[in-house]
Amino acid sequence: MEAALTKIGLTRNEAKIYTTLLKLGSGLAGEITSYSGIHRRNVYDAIERLMGKGLVSFVIINNRKMFKASNPSRLLVVIDEQKNRLDNTKIAIQQIIPQLKALTITKEKHDVSY
Repeated sequence: MEAALTKIGLTRNEAKIYTTLLKLGSGLAGEITSYSGIHRRNVYDAIERLMGKGLVSFVIINNRKMFKASNPSRLLVVIDEQKNRLDNTKIAIQQIIPQLKALTITKEKHDVSY
């Protein structure tokens, strides 16, 4: 399951934390560390990236951050966003290909005989 998540661009730690949060429902960083086996500092780093992707959110309860995984259907949105970025990149590259080709120097071939 985590291998499939890495195919859409999640790191191994992000995939493990996301699935851990799905199993827990919600949890504090310490709980995520205990259940996932990932060092606490790495948990915070991965959670930040997952929040940036919209896959994890948090609420503050008693001055403590309680993290929660987003609905797994959000993964399809992440894939669509990646596809759109790739499509835009492809269009940008297609537009500059003529300019790149113009930079290419064609060397004349010289026949040399002794």
